Amino acid sequence: MLKNITVFGSSSAHFNPQYHEAAFRMGQLIGENGMRLIFGIGDDGLMGEVFRGALYKHAKVFGVTTQALFDLQCHDKSIFKNYEVQIVDTLSERKRRMYSVADAMVVLPGGWGTIDEFAEFSVTVKIHDINVKPMIFLNTNGFWDNLRKQFDVMIQMNAISPAQFKHVGFANEPEDVLPMAARIQNELAQQN
Repeated sequence: MLKNITVFGSSSAHFNPQYHEAAFRMGQLIGENGMRLIFGIGDDGLMGEVFRGALYKHAKVFGVTTQALFDLQCHDKSIFKNYEVQIVDTLSERKRRMYSVADAMVVLPGGWGTIDEFAEFSVTVKIHDINVKPMIFLNTNGFWDNLRKQFDVMIQMNAISPAQFKHVGFANEPEDVLPMAARIQNELAQQN
């Protein structure tokens, strides 16, 4: 059962605004379904939008970050005072905490940090350092289309096996993300 949803995505204030509405809606859906948002904390970019969407629908929120990122990505720290926030020492600890408490990962459009977050999660799954969990890319406006093609190439070239990809899905609309994650979660449970 999905209760805790970790969301990765751009925290940049300069990220293309065409993606903001879908990020806000993703946060709303987490709240509407009585789930808890797990995220790396930020009040700008897509992460700020997903946070605001979750708050709009009264979702519980758990933020994990380092002090340096908190200072960099949170312009109004007071908005987080009523929510559970954990400050950790390193980026690796931050990611590990977000992975461990989540029932599923949602990957919004993003840059280097987002790539790092979903790649490290997949590696920790591959080496059995963490239980496999659904990871759904929200493919707003086809943002992840080329990555999806690259994954296909990697599978064809045996760089990754289809078995290492069983936890991954792509959804074009926010409304499709959580049902897809639940389906993958059920499939994973049946395989184990």
